[in-house]
Amino acid sequence: MLLALVDVEGHEISVASAGHLPPLLISDHRGQFIESDVGPPIGVPGDSRYTSRTIAVPPNATFLAFTDGLVERRGESLDEGLERLRSTALAHEAPLQELVQVLVQKLRQGLSEDDTAIVGVRWKS
Repeated sequence: MLLALVDVEGHEISVASAGHLPPLLISDHRGQFIESDVGPPIGVPGDSRYTSRTIAVPPNATFLAFTDGLVERRGESLDEGLERLRSTALAHEAPLQELVQVLVQKLRQGLSEDDTAIVGVRWKS
């Protein structure tokens, strides 16, 4: 699970992860994965503690959160899949809805048996 608190007007995002992949922030033709401390998956017994990380969001940035079905492939490192996402997203300057559609079409291609979900937020200023 990934929890993201998005402050649109304040240009900030706070992210906490329970075993989830880092979301991608695109700004100024660069893509950066928002790294945070990763806590155990929800439901794992024990004293689970989660910490959040808050980052400033530049004007006109795009935030993308996604499930592993978008980037994972058998026989390939996760880093390769994450880099494929970053490079594909950077190569398509398009309205947010179109960008999300392109990412799903180009990255899924029936290669993943896992479910895929993607959520995007774009600042217009």
